Amino acid sequence: MRWNAIAWALVGAASAASAQGMEIGVKGGLSVAEFSGGDNDFDEAEGSRKGLVAGAFLAFPLGGPLSLQPEALFAQKGSAYDFSDLDTTIKLDYVEVPLLLKARFGVGIRPYVFAGPYVGFRLSAKADSDAGDDGPDGLDLEDETKGTDYGYVAGAGLEIGVVLVEARYARGLGGIASDEIEDDIDNAVWSVLVGLRF
Repeated sequence: MRWNAIAWALVGAASAASAQGMEIGVKGGLSVAEFSGGDNDFDEAEGSRKGLVAGAFLAFPLGGPLSLQPEALFAQKGSAYDFSDLDTTIKLDYVEVPLLLKARFGVGIRPYVFAGPYVGFRLSAKADSDAGDDGPDGLDLEDETKGTDYGYVAGAGLEIGVVLVEARYARGLGGIASDEIEDDIDNAVWSVLVGLRF
């Protein structure tokens, strides 16, 4: 019953968007995240966190090939550290809101490019390790990280009918460490997504 209501809500939103020349869509995919910048003592041991990114978007036509595309995404970020006998992953999860300027070209299979700012609102921050009782498994890092993250997104993709496939890079600019930690670390994330336009 609940899923039927969600499906009808999506159909109704898509119909309203189409009537006004707007598009609505959903997308999701995989991300590879790591930390960038800062005075990191463990740079040589740093790895990446593999995660998920998923959400929805609206596209408002601006004329010609241009559209304005706000999005709402769940995004998993962070980084990983491979010490001699301890693997630790810093897990930062956000609700991310990009505002993208998109340009698409051609007909049929249509390539597009996009760029714009984003702001992210932290949902959780923790450190997990494979050391069992001796490691910081599930260690809460909310006091060590900021509640918001902001930066820019840029990428490119293809529209094949109602299907889209894209790759993007997101880079933080404001630092994620709390003011008590004197280190200017930012999120840096590569993502590959597929989606549907309605």
